[in-house]
Amino acid sequence: MTTYIRKAFLVPWKPNLQSVRYRNKINIQRPALPHYERAKVLRVVQPMYNKPTISRRPSVELCLKPTSRKKNDEEENMYAKFLAKEMFIETEQSQFLGFFHTSPISEEEKFKVRVALLKHKGTLKVYGRRIAEMAWANSYYEPALCLFKSHTTLVFCPDGSPKTVRSIFKIFRRVPALLLMGAIVDKRMMDVSELEKYSKLSDLTTERAKFASLLNVAAGGSLVQNLSSLQNVLIHQLTLRATQLQSSGSETDGDNSVEGKLDKTE
Repeated sequence: MTTYIRKAFLVPWKPNLQSVRYRNKINIQRPALPHYERAKVLRVVQPMYNKPTISRRPSVELCLKPTSRKKNDEEENMYAKFLAKEMFIETEQSQFLGFFHTSPISEEEKFKVRVALLKHKGTLKVYGRRIAEMAWANSYYEPALCLFKSHTTLVFCPDGSPKTVRSIFKIFRRVPALLLMGAIVDKRMMDVSELEKYSKLSDLTTERAKFASLLNVAAGGSLVQNLSSLQNVLIHQLTLRATQLQSSGSETDGDNSVEGKLDKTE
């Protein structure tokens, strides 16, 4: 009895599946026409292949000397010309132009870099190789086109002082996706090592002050006095001449007033 109960309730029932085709076999040689709507879709998505070009030259010449296809004259792209003009103007107005190799980076990180550069009035822009060739053709910046082999990002900054370059180094050290390759500072091309040395320098005014103090010490403390002696003499003579002219003018005015009074009394 237990065996019947086990077979009836405890053992799971496993159905047997068998695929049965109720229609005729598929005719591969003469397939049936599809539905009208499906036929339209199939006609639209049917690929179109270009016809092979037939050449009258023998196959040997075609293998040894491949035919050079003439490039059609490209249409003038006014937007590309506008971008090239904008790039050239920004390059001329910027004392610092940095070239950065760009790896995959999110827009959020780019936005943070742009905000940090705005504190120094700098901008982060991306131009293509073709735009750079149009902008820098036959100019001083044409040798820098060799840095546009891959994805390149440009940083324009109107101030090229060592202090600004030092702060730019600090900004891009936090962004490893933008790697500095070189820069143009005051129309001089510098690599990374030269930029690091340049960033450690002080400002131009302080360097001038140091140079002037060094010359003054070398001349025994009388360099400034010797250089300004002629100017002081000239200023002294001009002040004396001005006082003489004022005194002579006041005397003539006094004589004229006395003569006028005498004429009135007469």
